[in-house]
Amino acid sequence: TKTRDAEANRNYLPNATTHGLTPLKNSVGIGTRFYLRQIVLPLLGLDVGYGLEARDVQIYLAIGLTD
Repeated sequence: TKTRDAEANRNYLPNATTHGLTPLKNSVGIGTRFYLRQIVLPLLGLDVGYGLEARDVQIYLAIGLTD
């Protein structure tokens, strides 16, 4: 549930409207996953992405269980 109109409008790409890039949300990235049977949390993942318009690098670490 949204409580305010400002919360409904997310700004993923700052200044995207000034460049005409509002409908585009693209990035490039690479990731890897390791499944290790010997430990309790067998999934380890690392993703690195770069937002082309935002010119920003994001790193995502995944730690969890597999099905």
